[in-house]
Amino acid sequence: VLFFGIGSLVLVYKLTERAWDRKRAVHASWGFAVLAVPMHDWMSRFTTFPVFCLLLAVYFVVTGRRHTAMLAAIVGSLFKIVPVAGAVFALRATSTWRSRLGLAAMGTAWLALGLVPFWIVGRPWFEASIGNMLSRPAWGTAWALLDGHLGTGWANPYRLNPEFATDYDFVGRMPDWFWFAPLLALGAFYVWLARARRPVEDARTQVRVAFLSLLAFLLYLKGWSPSFVNWVLPFLVVAYPNGRGVILAAGLGAMELFWRPTSQAVGAPEVGLILSVTWRTLLFLAIGADLIRQIRRTDGPRVVTAA
Repeated sequence: VLFFGIGSLVLVYKLTERAWDRKRAVHASWGFAVLAVPMHDWMSRFTTFPVFCLLLAVYFVVTGRRHTAMLAAIVGSLFKIVPVAGAVFALRATSTWRSRLGLAAMGTAWLALGLVPFWIVGRPWFEASIGNMLSRPAWGTAWALLDGHLGTGWANPYRLNPEFATDYDFVGRMPDWFWFAPLLALGAFYVWLARARRPVEDARTQVRVAFLSLLAFLLYLKGWSPSFVNWVLPFLVVAYPNGRGVILAAGLGAMELFWRPTSQAVGAPEVGLILSVTWRTLLFLAIGADLIRQIRRTDGPRVVTAA
């Protein structure tokens, strides 16, 4: 855990140095180190390695190694699904749809290489685990509020049992077909993100695109746990190394840490949940809009990536 945490710190420095300059890289690294330690100790849920893989994938794209970036993203996705956003970002680094399809096929092959052995050895348990994740109610997100679920997320203790893996005592008010809409919206956004690439993009723009890809995936997720702030923290300090990123990261982390005990102390846990979900969702949308605005300006030093 410590090794990959240090690796993430190094990658934060290297990405900020490429996107901005050495002075801002030092500031971003200090901000990440000061914030990451308490947030990781309080909220980490096995995210250190996949966060490192996601940052590594972004660094490989920035340095023109998109195939290695795809591998890093897929390896991280085998532990947590979120690094798949890095795989989508790697597709943008290619110049044609044919090369994107080839890179996507390569990533799919690597993913199958990691998952198929588990399916062969323990097919009932593997399928039960997948079914459990797909049937799990939304929690802690705008989707959960729409579905009428104001509780916290929980994992079925029998999620590897084929007979009980999909048993949950919550029945949402949204129809089953509704959950295809966020997936279609995410897919359409990623298609736009991949095809909107300019012939030459600087490292600063690439970091912003990677952050935008991550935010889109986090907004798509049905569930949100406080530990997920560890995904956003390094990208905030890299994309906004002038102090604003540290302020945003500290504010987001403080809210995730304290909204639940504070709202329970005043006897209004549901109000606290609604306010925290609303604030976080609006914050992510505002950051995403700002990233799109800055991406379109394409400022910063030029770094040519491989076609």
